[in-house]
Amino acid sequence: STLSLFLLMCSVAVSAQTGKLFLVAGQSNAVGQGTAALSPVCVQGTAYEFNGLTNGLQHLQDPMGQTVSNLEPALTGSIGPAYAKTLNALIAKPIYLVSAARGGSSNGAKAELSPYGTWDDTGNLQLFNSAVSKTKNAIQATGLALSGVIWMQGERDANAIRTLNETEAEYQAALEKVISRFRAQFGPKLPFYIVLTGLQGAVTNGIPVATLTDANYTVRRIQKAVAKKIPNVYVVFTSTDTFFDKGWMKPETTTVHYIQTAYNQIGDSVARFVSTIPYDTIAKIDPIPTPNSANPQIIVDNTDAGCTFDAPWTASTYATGFYGANYVTDNTTTADPTKWAKWTPQIPADANYNIFMRWTAGANRPAAVPLEIKHATGTYTSTVDQTINNGVWQYLGNYSLLKGSGNYVKISASSPGFTVADAVLFEQTPIKTGVDNHLAATQFQIISNVSNNKMVATFEMQDRANITLQVFNASGILVNDVLNGRILESGNQSYLLTNSTMNKGFYIAVLKLNGKQIICQKFIL
Repeated sequence: STLSLFLLMCSVAVSAQTGKLFLVAGQSNAVGQGTAALSPVCVQGTAYEFNGLTNGLQHLQDPMGQTVSNLEPALTGSIGPAYAKTLNALIAKPIYLVSAARGGSSNGAKAELSPYGTWDDTGNLQLFNSAVSKTKNAIQATGLALSGVIWMQGERDANAIRTLNETEAEYQAALEKVISRFRAQFGPKLPFYIVLTGLQGAVTNGIPVATLTDANYTVRRIQKAVAKKIPNVYVVFTSTDTFFDKGWMKPETTTVHYIQTAYNQIGDSVARFVSTIPYDTIAKIDPIPTPNSANPQIIVDNTDAGCTFDAPWTASTYATGFYGANYVTDNTTTADPTKWAKWTPQIPADANYNIFMRWTAGANRPAAVPLEIKHATGTYTSTVDQTINNGVWQYLGNYSLLKGSGNYVKISASSPGFTVADAVLFEQTPIKTGVDNHLAATQFQIISNVSNNKMVATFEMQDRANITLQVFNASGILVNDVLNGRILESGNQSYLLTNSTMNKGFYIAVLKLNGKQIICQKFIL
């Protein structure tokens, strides 16, 4: 059909949802420590959660979140249902949430307390990459761009400031850094919504009482200062410091967590604020690559000479899903940073490669195996979750690799659990050349003007070239011939994609340069 042919030509997903996607991140109050039975009930079809274990969508209800990649589920109530229910009522669009938080986690590395982790780019247990990976999977599943980060964090850093392990300036720098890192991943103007850190205390005569509050107020002051300093950073809830007086704190020996009444209040209030922010964007979705046997491939198995170890690891065929004759493990449930496995391919010529890794998954595997990829321009570090994705090639990214044996993939056994080393696949992909060089690095962006519901395409030409820019509807029918073979000079370009005949719905913009299609991007009116 015309539609099938058109979609094949564009190679983009058209099953995009309408709605808004948000990330809820931070420490224990972002995880949620309330009571699921007291959370609001969202109507089916109005609110969804992305499940990091199944990589699919499910009806949103508490407990929100999953135990995956060192992130935690609510125990048992959270702000999620209240937030989604109110926001859906206000904007009449489905709400999609990604929960990516961990109790006790710090913002700055100097405040990190083992084994709770940090959102900094240094530290023993780094959480940022796990949150990014889960969010990108949610973008794939929904077809939606990320509309904002809801940030609930600060008690751990307040304690570190109180004990002089972290200075006020270091905390502020760490907060500004995590905002910048999220924006580098999901857009330079991504809204960052801060729920001010609450107070901490203890139970006296059976009643939670706020004590030693100075450092918490310091954190609150810095959060306000950062919101004032950085555009599109907002303080969206301020009265967490009144929860002790309201009786909205859980009666713990050391009191940090809120009861469900408080979570419901936060969720409702934050949704009312967010509904007033005119931010929108279009998801830039590229299908997650899978191995393609038509491309040149190099597979380094654990039994090959290119796979080396600090010392012999233990071979096994107990679990199914391995590649080749067997797989190996570090043979211990404890963490051992001295143990490592490394896959070194013999690269025949300089080229770009998709890299995939395979393992046998299980509950006794580490959820965050430290990963290192040495490539032409540096070394990339991240983690892989070996508790899931059994026996499949997991995409690690596309990297430029140099000819020879100077590139590698390496894991360490520094996380608790039986660390598995099986196989790594290196698949050559074409190096981008030719017409792409006519466009600047900023490439092609579609900007939504919420006030008049118009879409504008912007791009920068580095050289004079022939440009065709057309808009098609979901049936593959041309609805706006914006540019058709026009010669454009170098410089910034901006063109209106919408016209008076276009109704609300799903559209695809196709950009051709010198007669060759190079960009195909969707947008929703």
